[in-house]
Amino acid sequence: MKKASWLCAAAGMTFGANACVQSASAAVAQPQASDQTDASAANSAAPSTSVDEVVVTGIRASLRSSEAIKRNATQIVDAVTAEDTGKFPDNNVSESLQRITGVAIDRSGGEGQFITVRGLGPEFNTVLVNGRIMATDNQGREFSFDVLSPNIIQRMEVYKSSVPQLQEGGIGATVNVVTARPLDGKTGFHTAVSTGGIYDTLDKAASPDFSGVTSYANDDKTFGAVLAGSYTDRHSQMDQYYVHGWLPGAQQTIAGSPTSTGLDTAALGTVDAYAPRDSTYYRYHDRRKRINVAATVQWQPTDQLRLTLDGLYSKFDVTETGHTFGVFYVPPFISPTVNGNGTLTSFNRPGTQFQNANPGLGTAGFASQNDNYGVINDRFTSSNQEGINLAWTPTEQLTLKADASMTEARNRTPSDFVVVGEQAQTAPAWNLNAGNDIPIISNLGPITDPTLERLHYASVSEGRVRDRGQEYHLDGEWSTGADWLKSIMLGTAYNCSCAALFPCRGAASTAGCDM
Repeated sequence: MKKASWLCAAAGMTFGANACVQSASAAVAQPQASDQTDASAANSAAPSTSVDEVVVTGIRASLRSSEAIKRNATQIVDAVTAEDTGKFPDNNVSESLQRITGVAIDRSGGEGQFITVRGLGPEFNTVLVNGRIMATDNQGREFSFDVLSPNIIQRMEVYKSSVPQLQEGGIGATVNVVTARPLDGKTGFHTAVSTGGIYDTLDKAASPDFSGVTSYANDDKTFGAVLAGSYTDRHSQMDQYYVHGWLPGAQQTIAGSPTSTGLDTAALGTVDAYAPRDSTYYRYHDRRKRINVAATVQWQPTDQLRLTLDGLYSKFDVTETGHTFGVFYVPPFISPTVNGNGTLTSFNRPGTQFQNANPGLGTAGFASQNDNYGVINDRFTSSNQEGINLAWTPTEQLTLKADASMTEARNRTPSDFVVVGEQAQTAPAWNLNAGNDIPIISNLGPITDPTLERLHYASVSEGRVRDRGQEYHLDGEWSTGADWLKSIMLGTAYNCSCAALFPCRGAASTAGCDM
């Protein structure tokens, strides 16, 4: 309601501006009598400058189009419309959808991937492309919006109530993504090219973004074609620090220093405090490369018949590499300090040098453990959809539509996880560094010596998804012209889909996962 009110206010201001111009013109048209004669002579010699038509484009046209969709719909629907072909208000399709009331998004790598509508997750929403179900690269029925570039989208409609012409199954909502249609736009030949980029200061890499749209429609609007393409190569880096919990209760301590020698069990004690479980540093490099191509051809031999052929192809590859270094802490702690809240603020953990110098401590002096993680989480997807639509309007009251389409999506997600650990040679130190961003770890010793490393854990896995489908529609709408019954809509559809999952885990190779 707030959005509609704001739109009305914007329209009101537009008319108000026109009224101001007219009033100003009237004021100027009232000079002295002597000036009126000169003005009349000048006006008679000047050519006519009357305006036949004013075309509104850009943001205002986009808002007006979205408002018209809501006003004219007989269902509960929201819409986001591009300013012009290839110009969407956001850098991501799902991020534009979150502008709509009741829509929230889930992000992956900083990009919106899934949507939640009215509290219902992505698996409870039906996502259509040009009124047809598009195959998903996920194991469930949820749709990943990050495979689609906003540069090839004309508008998105979110239906929160059922519609006979659209598929059922969207408990949360039915989202219809619509690509550009040439006969709905301008006549003639038009081309729009857009380029941009983002520089990631952490990754020290530039991320280019290119898109282009070419459309043609003849003067009679009986034939038209549009071709849109988009290429994005986004780089990013994420650095994180974690303490994976705190150890409560009595903590065993050693009275001494990292250089102490000859200590025995008499040096052991306890302190009641919270101790950090670990200090872990993460660095992830993420690269997302997306290629989208969409094409539509329309032919309208008569005013009653329109044929539409369209296709959409998407290739989206995500490569994520992670490196992690972690120091793990368990009692005993060498000469810890405790603050007033009962939290350890500094300590050392024994290393192998401390252990060898103090054999009298027995098992209490076992060495600290350092781990290095290597993680690869990749996602390689491809999706496509092709369809044909025939719309026939035999009378002004009756409209019939027949539609056929096919779609396919593939997903491959190789993943590697390797942990290489070592026993600390020195006595690693930990300091809470209170009042600052993160704690400080020091006195780590030769942590880059490969001769000290031992394999702790290794995992290699890969999952594959293949989703295919065919769909056939026959829809009709009859406008009654009556005030109490605006129209009667009928729709029937046949959908045949097949999804296959191919998990392959714990293998040294993925040769057995071929589809």
